Amino acid sequence: MKITTALFALVVVALAGTHGIAAATSEPDPSVAIDTALASPDRPEADRAQDERRNARFAAKGIEARYAGNRLPNVQQLTVEVDQLELPPGSLDAVFFVMSYHDLYWRPLDRSWPPTDPAQMLRKLHAALKVGGVVIVQDHVAVPGGDTAAVVDRLHRIDPEVVRRDFKAAGFALEAESPMLARPDDDHAKQVFDPDIRGRTDRFVFRFRRPGP
Repeated sequence: MKITTALFALVVVALAGTHGIAAATSEPDPSVAIDTALASPDRPEADRAQDERRNARFAAKGIEARYAGNRLPNVQQLTVEVDQLELPPGSLDAVFFVMSYHDLYWRPLDRSWPPTDPAQMLRKLHAALKVGGVVIVQDHVAVPGGDTAAVVDRLHRIDPEVVRRDFKAAGFALEAESPMLARPDDDHAKQVFDPDIRGRTDRFVFRFRRPGP
């Protein structure tokens, strides 16, 4: 599995420090950090134009342009297999999964995405986070039941309870959840790329924290 920019560009921002993007810590008001990031003059105009619609978007395309000309010198992009990912212990303040956690369960029939182990990924992130560090997970809601890998392959959605279970097993505490991206009109039956629902799916937002010793 190649690490997606949507996930790990933000992870390493927290690791390396920021310019225009405030690194998350246990103290500042997170809404201030978000407002600062959105208002940064370093953000591409194309991103600003999509803010109202997207609420966050998988950014695989155009990544070279984002880093061209040393535009983000404090950001390190890592592209490695999950089992080869090495992050210094206690080095991260925050981790973001933006509509990407479900991909840890993705098992496409054409084998274009190698099998990955969510538990292994979370163990690595738990060790890399500072005590008190947070993980934000935003993803598309799936109805409960069924094999998680099969649901993800068919719909690119995930049952929120699966996410809660995974993080609890890895030693994280669920600190908060938000209905800000809930869409009651989504019946959860359509694939997230279906034109009838794309960009308007029901989504959950969780904040997990690595507890102290």
